[in-house]
Amino acid sequence: MGKATGEKAYNRGAKVVFSSRTLAKLNKVVEGKDKTRAFAVQCDAGDVKQLKTAVDKAAELMGGIDGILWIPTYIGEESFLTIDQIFEKDLIHTAVSNQMRWNIELFLEFFKFSLPHLKKNKVSHVATVGSLASYMPGKQIMFAYGMSKRALEHTVGHLAQMYAKDGIRVNCFNSGLFKTEIFQAFGMSNDESEKFLAKTHWRIPFGRPGTESEAGEFCAFLLSHRSSYMTGESMRADGGFMGQTYMDDIFGTPKIMQFVEPTKQEL
Repeated sequence: MGKATGEKAYNRGAKVVFSSRTLAKLNKVVEGKDKTRAFAVQCDAGDVKQLKTAVDKAAELMGGIDGILWIPTYIGEESFLTIDQIFEKDLIHTAVSNQMRWNIELFLEFFKFSLPHLKKNKVSHVATVGSLASYMPGKQIMFAYGMSKRALEHTVGHLAQMYAKDGIRVNCFNSGLFKTEIFQAFGMSNDESEKFLAKTHWRIPFGRPGTESEAGEFCAFLLSHRSSYMTGESMRADGGFMGQTYMDDIFGTPKIMQFVEPTKQEL
């Protein structure tokens, strides 16, 4: 999502710093782009010192910062567990601390380091990525992950109120299921991720996951003048999934919509 967002901003004339842990991937992203507008800064976002260094380096390369996007996500054993499973495995502290660290603590560090640069502009834009998991309680998996993403929405709203006077807008993109490299981080091969996605299509009225390009478009919107009257908001894009989920919770899943293993031809 970050790569797609940055490329859309770059293609529309912006200066962009791409940042991640892997320098080889970053170099590939900026390859062929104007070296005066596209930059790569390696950073392990889990290291606060590296995070500050990366922000300052980005400001130096671009001559300032007027927009930031935070997407890093922690993936651990407890990320996909229900609350019952977390209790059974005695993972309360691990689940809560890991998810809150990545979705709240480190985002706040990133915001704090960027704040002096953002304040230098008449208007600046801050965006982050939430999840529909924050709206799926009860029987759903991903308890700790969803909890931290709901907390992220509160954080976004609070920062928006606090820094509106400085011309800083803060918004959140609550994503549904999007086909990105996240599945590789789960240890899935391309074939495995395609099979997983095929099993989810029946729950999405659009019948497909979102694309990286579509996710990038939403984030680029939040980082541009096109969303100039938005702040403290959480904007959702899910192909109609949430409406279906609520109906299923109330009335139960109709038999016609219950999952049937796809045939080889369908896959």
